[in-house]
Amino acid sequence: MMMKNAGGRLRNHGYYFYNMREYVKALDYYKRPLEIYNKVSDRIGKIYCYSRLGRTYEAIGEHEQALNHHCTALGMRKEIGYKAGIAMESYFISFVLFNKHQEKEAIESFMLAKCIFEESDRQTRYRHKLLREVQERITSLQSMNDRIN
Repeated sequence: MMMKNAGGRLRNHGYYFYNMREYVKALDYYKRPLEIYNKVSDRIGKIYCYSRLGRTYEAIGEHEQALNHHCTALGMRKEIGYKAGIAMESYFISFVLFNKHQEKEAIESFMLAKCIFEESDRQTRYRHKLLREVQERITSLQSMNDRIN
């Protein structure tokens, strides 16, 4: 249990540095707990780290690294059947795809996130906020895509 707590503390430091826009430090603090989570078989901790690594790589413009980490997290979320997590990861992936100028794939990823959020039984303000953001992003991308074509 102590190792698992140490992983959580390291992740929290990563979150702090991410919010301070010190992305190199954040990356370090998100990578270090992965070793701990492998030893204690903490899949949720690993998922969180991979997702946060994806977001951090996205923040520094390393889109391939971001996509790889988000896809790893997405696969793990699918394995455990966590629908809200699948929706969130799809949401994050859509931003990476958009920044890679893969607008069609980004729209598809946003649409997947939207469908899962709509099906979700969890009626939370967070879910509603994300659903609004997803719908706004889909509309924006579709209109931009229509202008291009």
